[in-house]
Amino acid sequence: MKYNLVKNTGHNPYHNIALEKYLFDICAGDEIILYLWVNQPCVIAGCNQNVLLEWDNTFLKENEIYPVRRLTGGGCVYHDLGNLNYSFISGLEHKDIEKWLKIILDAVSSFGLSVGFSGRNDLVMDDRKFGGTAWLEEDNKILFHGTLMLNVDLEQMVKCLTPDLLKFEGKAIASVRSRVVNLSDKADELNTDRLIQAIERSFSQVYGELTDKSVQDNSDIEQMVRKLSSPEWIYQKNSDCDISVSYKVKNQLVQLDLKIENNRITDLNVFTDSLEVMVADKIKQHLCGLVYSETDIPTKLSELLEERVGISEI
Repeated sequence: MKYNLVKNTGHNPYHNIALEKYLFDICAGDEIILYLWVNQPCVIAGCNQNVLLEWDNTFLKENEIYPVRRLTGGGCVYHDLGNLNYSFISGLEHKDIEKWLKIILDAVSSFGLSVGFSGRNDLVMDDRKFGGTAWLEEDNKILFHGTLMLNVDLEQMVKCLTPDLLKFEGKAIASVRSRVVNLSDKADELNTDRLIQAIERSFSQVYGELTDKSVQDNSDIEQMVRKLSSPEWIYQKNSDCDISVSYKVKNQLVQLDLKIENNRITDLNVFTDSLEVMVADKIKQHLCGLVYSETDIPTKLSELLEERVGISEI
């Protein structure tokens, strides 16, 4: 039996996921691969989620955060350089999720932390989540992967995953802080490099010595990067929906109920207490027909409204 370790030093999420898929495709029957990787700031949705309901597209663009749809199921998550990702890849005959979780939890607990597994796929410390898991079974193989929050920017995470901009007021951040936790909050000495070393030790104690596996970029990886980064994969898979978003306009509210088909705004209702009677018709006229994922709605509203009512910073 071979136990191979792949540590990716690049941080592009499309490339990292493409490499993960490539490792899955080439994994031999007598092999278990441990893949460790860190992403630049990105929001990653499950393969069957409607991303238009999961993240604030305008905020992602303004802050150069990657929109990503992964190949496995589960919910939408935020990654940045304060998050460590791990993957176990093997044939189905070697599938042992309980053992793999123990490897991860033992590595984390080696820093004096009391951690465990809860619910469907949550890793928890003091009843607060610091990681989640998902998996893919295909072609008689399994990919089991998860996230570990070391020092994630929680405020940024809330803003990315909250389509309704009014939730940026702080209550959502406080709510998230009550439900999730960074491992570094309880272990100052913990960082990515030390956690990687702990996971390697924990793996070796369970299975045996790991061997470094080197993988060069190739046409298969490049092709998957193109797929994962394409708007067709990210947005079109679940691009029909109804969305309600609200924006601050001075001390007033503007609410848009959007109907989206094939990633395009096909209809909308505008609700506002603006004194400008025709403003709702004007907003509807300018937004209808636009590609939703490419439209900066706050800027559009600002262009239409600022001369009359002004729009506050969002």
